[in-house]
Amino acid sequence: MKVLFALLMLTLVTQSQGEVIVRNDFDTPGADGSYRWAFQTDGGIYHEQRGSLQPAASGVPALVVEGQYQYTAPDGQLIHVFYRADENGFQPKLSKQ
Repeated sequence: MKVLFALLMLTLVTQSQGEVIVRNDFDTPGADGSYRWAFQTDGGIYHEQRGSLQPAASGVPALVVEGQYQYTAPDGQLIHVFYRADENGFQPKLSKQ
């Protein structure tokens, strides 16, 4: 449900900025809870994410999410962020070009 909400919000934001989604891939959650989605706009915004349940230190499986997104900042710099979110929190790695 959270993934669908995020995609809906993204659609509203890109439409308000006049961008068109040129790629939209979505694999519904599998029986094991794993999922994958990706989208890209004609303005250069790109975001992909995948998630699955993984063994955790607590012994209870935890959702692990990995992904990346990129966009062009107002100053023209390309911003690219890789991230992982797991039982240790959100861990982004920023790359500026």
